[in-house]
Amino acid sequence: MLINGERVRQAREFKGLTQAGLARCAGVSQAAIAQIEASAFISSDALATAIAKCTSFPLRFFQQDDPLDINLGSLQFRAHTCMGKRELAEGHRHAQVMLEVFLKLRKNARPIPVKIPHSGASPVVAAKATRSVLGLDSKSPVPHLLNILEWHGVVALVIPDVPSRDAFSFWFDGLPVMALSANRSGDRSRLSIAHELGHLVLHNGKSRLEVDDHEADDFAGEFLMPEASMLEEIRTPVTLSSIAALKPRWRVSIQALIYRAKELDIITQRQYRYLFEQLSSVGWRTKEPVTIEPEKPRAFRQLAEFVYGNPTDVRKMSDEMLIDNALMRDVITKYAPKAENIQGGPHSSRVVTLQRRA
Repeated sequence: MLINGERVRQAREFKGLTQAGLARCAGVSQAAIAQIEASAFISSDALATAIAKCTSFPLRFFQQDDPLDINLGSLQFRAHTCMGKRELAEGHRHAQVMLEVFLKLRKNARPIPVKIPHSGASPVVAAKATRSVLGLDSKSPVPHLLNILEWHGVVALVIPDVPSRDAFSFWFDGLPVMALSANRSGDRSRLSIAHELGHLVLHNGKSRLEVDDHEADDFAGEFLMPEASMLEEIRTPVTLSSIAALKPRWRVSIQALIYRAKELDIITQRQYRYLFEQLSSVGWRTKEPVTIEPEKPRAFRQLAEFVYGNPTDVRKMSDEMLIDNALMRDVITKYAPKAENIQGGPHSSRVVTLQRRA
């Protein structure tokens, strides 16, 4: 049986396996796995079946052409400094596999126009311009951020939760793609999403080694907490209680609001340290009051429903997408079953109305 070595490597890294780990599971030597991954390989049926079982991918998965060409160096990560190579590869492969599924699904519907801008301006100027492009006014809190981004062409994918990896983003063939870790708090995930939007707007075509991650932080700060609004709403004397009262409105963490106040010189460095000491004393550094519900992307599941019905025929979808049925069923649950309502603004409460291709 002819199997594609690149697909074997993709599936192995998707599962977080080393070559030695896959070799032990499949009952062969590490050198044999290395040889298989180096090129197309005529394998015995028994070995191909063993590799499929160890990686939880169907046999036909390994008979496809090469995976999507997503350069690992093009991925822009938030919280990537302590990420190991295996975690980096696993995140890359999850995004690669799920983007391929998304693109197959999208062939059945008219694509959503991409309206995410590219900007060579400063992060603050770019953030203001991006709010305008997305139909947001210059001073109000951003409503359901993921719905808005998906409406404007962002492909949002959910990947497994890894503590050192909140999110990453990249451009692929003109598509802005975000990969978001599951099980993040709402306030933390919104900041990560805005950070990755900053990378998409500011750093298209650059590797993660070429960019200043602080630029994406500056973009996210202005995008979610505009300077003009913060100067009006964070009033002196600034207290922990007064800052905490702003969290439900702006849907960001108290810590982010304190940092933003320092960044804009609303408070001094000494006040900043004091507020964080207070956060620690009341236990809010690890668990803040007021829970912000996490935002879930919708478009991936909406496309699945569009093609395979609602409720989705996951077994048929898995078979046609060459993905393990249990994995696909789990993946679907990570996306919203319906779009969340967006309070205010020009946006519909649905991500987009899908139409079949002519």
